[in-house]
Amino acid sequence: MKISALLVLLAAAALVIPRTAKAEDAAVVGVWDCVSETPDGGEYKFTLTVKHEDGKFTATAGTDEGNMPVGDLTVDGDDVSFKATVGDQDYTVKIKVSGATFEGKWSGGDDSGAIKGSKHA
Repeated sequence: MKISALLVLLAAAALVIPRTAKAEDAAVVGVWDCVSETPDGGEYKFTLTVKHEDGKFTATAGTDEGNMPVGDLTVDGDDVSFKATVGDQDYTVKIKVSGATFEGKWSGGDDSGAIKGSKHA
């Protein structure tokens, strides 16, 4: 009897887990138009593309000047963090996704600022 109950629970978990993962993936996966506030009051615009393949999240960032390396991408529900390199400087970015927008903070060197983004339809 205990084994039958355990098998039923495992089967139910197998049905629920993939649906949960897909729902979370949909929140961050896609192409995002991003704007970071610079220390001098300007804006730094770039595009962030997030994918979920083979059970892993990956991202690339790009500007009109080319692509930037993105690493250490972590997705925990609506909380996302990653590192990006612009020129010779490494930056840490932490954002919170809310539907088709996000807001957060970036930091690197002695600088920091706000970042926001909107998802392509």
